[in-house]
Amino acid sequence: KDFLLEVSDNHDVYVPYDNSDEMTRRSALRVSVAAAIPSYAAPNEDALDEALRLLHKQEPASKQGLSTHAPMVAEALSALGRADRAVAWIETYRAPVLQLPGRTGRIEAQQWREALGPRKDTKSWEEANARWADWLEFFTAELAAASNWRTALDTWVARLAPGMSGAATHGVIRTSHAVRAIARRDTAERRAELARGLAYWASSYEELPGGAKSPRVTAAFTDALADVPLYWDAFERAPEGRNIVEQLRH
Repeated sequence: KDFLLEVSDNHDVYVPYDNSDEMTRRSALRVSVAAAIPSYAAPNEDALDEALRLLHKQEPASKQGLSTHAPMVAEALSALGRADRAVAWIETYRAPVLQLPGRTGRIEAQQWREALGPRKDTKSWEEANARWADWLEFFTAELAAASNWRTALDTWVARLAPGMSGAATHGVIRTSHAVRAIARRDTAERRAELARGLAYWASSYEELPGGAKSPRVTAAFTDALADVPLYWDAFERAPEGRNIVEQLRH
């Protein structure tokens, strides 16, 4: 029996389904991976640039603040061939308007590690990510100076990867959407969005707590994910914290 994923009007994915009564955790992971298919060229890429331009123009005001999903929705619509809906979606998006953090100081290339991560025990997530605007300025310059945006991306993905769990992985997710967009077409708006994704990844950088136990070598990363113990199984209680970000620290 196969499990059908209707990804788009003309692009379906069939995934072998587990024969047991319930889909196992490993099977669910494989289904999720299969759903992450490569995007195809949208018929109107200009619409995505216009949507990003509208969002960036509104800053420092941002609907839902740093946690906004708006640019990622616009990119996803474009990747699915519905770029014509991106601007309309942005214009009708309803969410609380929050102020993004302002600049506090220049980040020096040799001291970049000192600027990583959020502040703890603040009243808002925007206050916690106090260096976001500083990182935005930094990555804007990095991408402008790089002969190829992929070169800068490779450097900083390697540096930021240990802290990808920060902001409940929101920074790396926004970065990923920006990368998929700029891979289709390199524009000023997409470079600006990539800088924002990397800035959020850096300002929210947090490494997961863990021991020094060597992981089992696996053939597929879905198997490696399946080997990660569930928190409840390991500690027999739910993690502490008011939200996902705080719970990931335990």
